[in-house]
Amino acid sequence: MLAEKRFSVKIASMGMVIPSGKINNEEIIKKIQASTPDADFLNEEWIVRRVGILERRRCLPEEDLVTTSGAALKQALERAGWDPMELDFIILASISTFLDPKGSAIPAMACKIQEQTGCFNAFAYDMFSACSGFVYGIGQAVAFIESGMARKGALLCCENHDKGLNYKDFKSSILIGDVSTATLLEKSETSAISNIELRANNESCLSDIIRLPLSKAGEQGYFSLDGRKVFKEGVNTMTELTRRALAHNGLTPETVDWFIYHQANKVMLQSVGKRVGIPAEKNLMNLEYMGNTTAGTIPSVLCENIDNGKIQRGHKVLCTAFGGGLTSGCLLLDF
Repeated sequence: MLAEKRFSVKIASMGMVIPSGKINNEEIIKKIQASTPDADFLNEEWIVRRVGILERRRCLPEEDLVTTSGAALKQALERAGWDPMELDFIILASISTFLDPKGSAIPAMACKIQEQTGCFNAFAYDMFSACSGFVYGIGQAVAFIESGMARKGALLCCENHDKGLNYKDFKSSILIGDVSTATLLEKSETSAISNIELRANNESCLSDIIRLPLSKAGEQGYFSLDGRKVFKEGVNTMTELTRRALAHNGLTPETVDWFIYHQANKVMLQSVGKRVGIPAEKNLMNLEYMGNTTAGTIPSVLCENIDNGKIQRGHKVLCTAFGGGLTSGCLLLDF
């Protein structure tokens, strides 16, 4: 699905809570090698060369999803100068609903956060689209606002993964980090979001190459992936989505200020950048010190670079995601 039109919706502000815990490569190698004899070859050079991660942020026991997400939302509300009662909706994009120590299906985590933050005018719900959570969530938020159902809302992209990591599986456990982000959106007089393209599976039927099964009969479900297939499909999909977005909007890599991709793997993002012809300095990343925070990757990079002044008013930012489902998507932001 591609919505080529320009929408009169803008990002009003963002908030982010970075967990207090850290786990560097030396520490995670010790965890993995203590869990399986098949990882004796693993070392820091191997991780840096293959995925480009130096450390990951992890939630401490007291940093549950409701607490960190609520703090990120409060931060965003304060930055925008909004009263909590101004919010018409809260969307939580996360795959950690069943992993977080305080997680639940009922009530929805979004409803817990809505209650905690006093946003009593907002409807609230959880959604699951893995690493594409930000682009899928923006699509839903834009639909609510453009239809007239809402004027202001929040998209929360938050993860707390620890319970879902299997350290016997080094391919997945070396990747994952935690973060909580909040993005506030509102009706605007000018068009600030465009080219929303959302996808799921195609004829290749690769829905099972990224997995996080539910726990059953007391047996914990763990995150896992087919590394080579994910790398190939991720590069191909994000390259195609980027090229389509540029073509549909009459843009080139030179006329877009910044590109933000799902932070899956540094080599993957560099491969996409080379295929599209993106200057390395425009391909924004934070996975070196954050890891792969699934739904939180794109908004954490976005928030970080707004805060540090790199992304400024008048800039164009192209955001492209790929993740479990398979899901993928792309959108263009005008600041």
